[in-house]
Amino acid sequence: MARIKIYGDRATVTGDRQVPTVPSTKSASPPINTDRWARNGRHPDASVFNEMNHQMNQAVLFRTREAFSIGGDLGSAPGIQATSTAGTRTRWRGAFRTMPFHHALLVRAVMFPPSSNYGNDTYATIRIYSDATETTLVSTTELHFGPGPAGAVSVGGWQYHRIIDSFIEGLTADTEYFILVSDVDYGRIQSMAVADLQSATQGNDGYLPTNFTEQSQLLDEYRANLVELIEPLEKKGGAKVLQWTANIQGTPRTTTSASAINVIDNTSTTYAAATPGYTLDMRGKARLSQQTSGIPIVFKAFVSCTSASNGVVHLRDSSGTIIATCTNAYGAGVTGWLSATGVLPATNDQKVYVTYQTAAGTLSCYAYVVYEYET
Repeated sequence: MARIKIYGDRATVTGDRQVPTVPSTKSASPPINTDRWARNGRHPDASVFNEMNHQMNQAVLFRTREAFSIGGDLGSAPGIQATSTAGTRTRWRGAFRTMPFHHALLVRAVMFPPSSNYGNDTYATIRIYSDATETTLVSTTELHFGPGPAGAVSVGGWQYHRIIDSFIEGLTADTEYFILVSDVDYGRIQSMAVADLQSATQGNDGYLPTNFTEQSQLLDEYRANLVELIEPLEKKGGAKVLQWTANIQGTPRTTTSASAINVIDNTSTTYAAATPGYTLDMRGKARLSQQTSGIPIVFKAFVSCTSASNGVVHLRDSSGTIIATCTNAYGAGVTGWLSATGVLPATNDQKVYVTYQTAAGTLSCYAYVVYEYET
């Protein structure tokens, strides 16, 4: 299969005052000295326009986000992860939203050799769905390890692990998707990361020029082009905050409790330093207007309950106060993603917890995710 260009094809037709190929480097850029270039009474300066366009190109291409990731034990002993099994075994779930200038996903996965039936073409699949109940499949990607590397013998160790890269195309920018990863025919996937790649050429008008000189005209269109990129990136290009998924979807977390139980350890009912949770640093993620109001987030959880429309999953702050609530509206035994919105403060060292509870039946939680997003 032909490898795609990581930042998209060269633009055949560019927009007003834009260029067909990226003129910016990946090298880190120093902060722009606004006092030097943007004081009252100064005329527009070509140097600062070059700097602004350079950093805007970098923000579009090189400062993208992770859509999904999960790690597992590397261990040298065969079977330290899930043992090989026939057929298809669902392993991990996740939810994400593509970035405003999305062009493709880049997948990097690590696979173990099989621990039985060593002659099979062992592999894993990544399925992308566009709906919360995982009925509308939009993409399937296979990651092949192949047969065991040592004949009919179980082997372990890093030298036998296989790193596999793949691209996923065909998704739409700024759109919600759901990911399901499975082992197939004795395959064993160990870890995976999925990066969201953006392009300023595929579906967009091109890159911002960085070759202004002292004789160049500096037009209002240059500032307009910056604004067209800044606004969607600020609102819709935020990072994934946290994520959890059961290692094998056939064994999710379950509860019958009407009181809130911590999903991570399936035991804790209090909120303290020793309680499993997530310590967040949200500094530098809020616009000036959000310094007091907080950063908008989306909270999603994949659940099912044996009693129709029962069960909730909460995102809570360090004191146990609810930030966002995913409420189950599915029928008995129906699995699907729930969604809620909330706000996180733009501070450091804040701890959050995820809990679940049900008024009736058995509630199962398979996965959850929190990511930044503003409508």
